[in-house]
Amino acid sequence: MVTVQAAIAANRFGLGARPGELAEIGADHEGWLLAQLGLDTNAAADESQGSAEILRESQRLQRVSREARRNDSAQLSREVFPASASIAPLEGLIDA
Repeated sequence: MVTVQAAIAANRFGLGARPGELAEIGADHEGWLLAQLGLDTNAAADESQGSAEILRESQRLQRVSREARRNDSAQLSREVFPASASIAPLEGLIDA
């Protein structure tokens, strides 16, 4: 049976229906569309993450990235300005 949803799935999300394709889509327009995208209808529902989960993971990755940049900056400072470096050679150049 040809449904309006089948026609919408074929035309809005595809290149239009080929002869006989609307009947093939039938009532399972969502399943047909997911199959066109190469997705398993059961796996897509089970493995999808919610927006909150995605946001939490994004925030966690941002924190990790910031911490890594801070650590890299601190390491670079220690390499450029080692604690054993003395400012004594500069003392004679500055008149107080």
